[in-house]
Amino acid sequence: MPKTSPITGLPIEDYKIPKSPLWRRLNWKRIIPLGLVVFFLGKFFLTNTGFTEEGRVLQVVDQTAEAVEEKNREKLSAALSEDYSDRTGLDKSGLLDLAQGYFNSRNQIEVIRVSSDVDFPSEDRAIGTIRFQVIGNIGGDLYHGFRDSSALGEKIIYRLQKVGGDWK
Repeated sequence: MPKTSPITGLPIEDYKIPKSPLWRRLNWKRIIPLGLVVFFLGKFFLTNTGFTEEGRVLQVVDQTAEAVEEKNREKLSAALSEDYSDRTGLDKSGLLDLAQGYFNSRNQIEVIRVSSDVDFPSEDRAIGTIRFQVIGNIGGDLYHGFRDSSALGEKIIYRLQKVGGDWK
């Protein structure tokens, strides 16, 4: 007499386990962490590759210009290095005070980058030249430049240093 299954009553040799759908047979405890690793690695490589050091330096320049356009002193301060100095003798706080006065005297500010050039004397230093035009709006009248003198725009030679992986 053949053995029978206590549940179905069928002979055991004829009894077959029904196949479950594929999604139930997968090992989700391994697939979910693997999927997360692939997602974050993909996000890391897609956002960090294909961007040159020159692009990163110019991104800092653009962020600084955006801070001026938004009249955002905190954002401008974050873009500047703590040991900032320029040829006129201004330090970081002096430049921020000057910028605040300019922000208060203009209704709207627009910064247009006309040209830029970046050189890298070493891995953690960048020297660049940027020519930009600042257009301020006071009561509907447009004023070009800080000194309203140059149709080609202001020319600034800047030096950036890599601090903790970021250019400042």
